[in-house]
Amino acid sequence: MTTKVLVVGADPALAELLDEWLTLESCRAVAERPDVVLVDVPFPRELAVQRLQHIGDEHPGTPVLPMPKPLTRDAFVAVLRRAKDAIQ
Repeated sequence: MTTKVLVVGADPALAELLDEWLTLESCRAVAERPDVVLVDVPFPRELAVQRLQHIGDEHPGTPVLPMPKPLTRDAFVAVLRRAKDAIQ
């Protein structure tokens, strides 16, 4: 099963890289009806909390997870696998 992932807040270059990583993990980036939402969390933290709450409201029942900082492939895959476990 391919997991549909909405990536929020990533700049175009990062989004392209994440798309490659998603494909390697049997996932695909989508714009609507995701199984999981991954958010590039902004600073300051107040904005991050607001962003996460807003996204959670837009996608009720869908796991919403922040992307790891620093963003490495291993850290991204670990978060992605936790998200996939949450929906199974």
